[in-house]
Amino acid sequence: MRRDAETGTPLADDEVRASASPRRPRLAVFELRMLGDAVLSLPFVRGATGTWDVYAVCTGPAVEVFESVLPANRIVAWTPPWVEGARTRAKAHGAWHAWQHVMTRLRALKPDIAVCSWADARTHCLMTACGAGRRVGFPMTRANQVAAQRPWRRRQRLQGAALTLLAGAWFGKPLLTHRLSRTHPRQHHIENWRQVADCLGVGIPDERIHLVGNVMIDTLLGRLEEARSRFPQVGARL
Repeated sequence: MRRDAETGTPLADDEVRASASPRRPRLAVFELRMLGDAVLSLPFVRGATGTWDVYAVCTGPAVEVFESVLPANRIVAWTPPWVEGARTRAKAHGAWHAWQHVMTRLRALKPDIAVCSWADARTHCLMTACGAGRRVGFPMTRANQVAAQRPWRRRQRLQGAALTLLAGAWFGKPLLTHRLSRTHPRQHHIENWRQVADCLGVGIPDERIHLVGNVMIDTLLGRLEEARSRFPQVGARL
C-alpha cells in the first residue's frame, strides 16, 4: 500500500495516481485562530486548489472545517500555546513535543508558498521556519490591527516588532516576502483573504462566500449534537 511521503498516511487509489504525476507547487495556509476564522478562509482555499496543492495548518477544532475542502493528509493540526486555553490544557513538555512534531511535518512538506491573513509575527516565524520561499502576510503594524488605539494593542505591536527583528536576524531573511496592508482600517476579515488572493492571482468568485455559511452551520450543529451526547444534563437545556 502506498503511503503519503510526509505523513505516512495510506493513500487512496486516486491519491496514488496523483502522487505519480509531476509535483505541483505547494501552498501552506496558516490559520491558527478560532473556528469561525477557519471558515472565513475557505473561499481562498477553494480558489487556490486549482493552482497549488493546498495544505492547511490549523488548530484541532478547525480540522473538521478544512476537511470539507481538503483531504485529511493535507491538514496539519496544532494548537499553539498562545491560543486561548492552550496554556492551561497542555503541560510544557507536551506543548514542546507537539511543537517538534508539527515542525517536522512542516519541514518535510517543503511548501513553496506560505500565507496568513493575520498580523501575527509568531505565525510568520512558523512560515519562515518551514522553509517556504514566498511568505505572504500582514506585518504587525497599526494599520493591520483592529482596535489599534488600545494600549494592549500597542504592547502587541512592540512585541511583534521585536520578534520580527530578532527572528529575521536568526533566519537571515525577512519573515515576510510580501507585506500586505489592509485597505480599510475596519474591513471584514474575509477581505484580508481577498488581498492575499489578489497578491497570488487567486480568483475568489463572490458566490463562494455563500458556501461559508452552510459549512459553519453544519459544523456548529455537529458540535451541538456532540455536546448533547457527552453532557446529557446540559443537552436537555440546549
